[in-house]
Amino acid sequence: MAGDFITTKKILDSIDFSPNNRYYSMLAIAYFNIFFDCYLNLGDIENAKKMQVKLKEALEDDKLNKTLRDKFYYHYLASFYNLNIASGDYNGAIEFLHIEFNRLPKLLNKVEVQFQIGKVLFYSKEMEQARKAFDYVIGNGGSTFYVKEAKELLSQI
Repeated sequence: MAGDFITTKKILDSIDFSPNNRYYSMLAIAYFNIFFDCYLNLGDIENAKKMQVKLKEALEDDKLNKTLRDKFYYHYLASFYNLNIASGDYNGAIEFLHIEFNRLPKLLNKVEVQFQIGKVLFYSKEMEQARKAFDYVIGNGGSTFYVKEAKELLSQI
C-alpha cells in the first residue's frame, strides 16, 4: 500500500466518525490534518482547501475538550500558512506569521517566527523587509541556529 494514495484514501474514507465521542473527534482531526498535508504535497490545492474546512468543522465538535481543541487549533491555523505558501500567496503567509509573532509569549518562538518571515520575504525578493526581519533575529536570537541562518541569508542580500 506504500505510495498508493488512491487505495489508502479509499481505506481511510471507510472510517466511520459517527460514534460522536471524544476519541472519534480526535481521529477526525488527525485524519483531516493528514489529508490536508497529503493534498498539499500532491499540489491538489482544491482538495487541501476541502480538508481545511473539514478540519475546522471537526475542531468545533463539542465532544472535544478545550485543551485538545487549543492544541489542534494551531494545526488549523498553520494550514493557512502552508496553503498560502503552496498557492504562492506570500502576503497571506506573512500575515499568518505576524499573527503568530504577536500571539507567542516566548522570545525564542518570536525569533523563530521572525526568521520564517525573513525567509518568505527573502525568497519573494522583498530584500529590505527581509533585512529587518533578519536583524531582529540576530539581535534577539543569541547563539541559536536562526542567527547563523539569518546571517547566511543576509550575506546574500
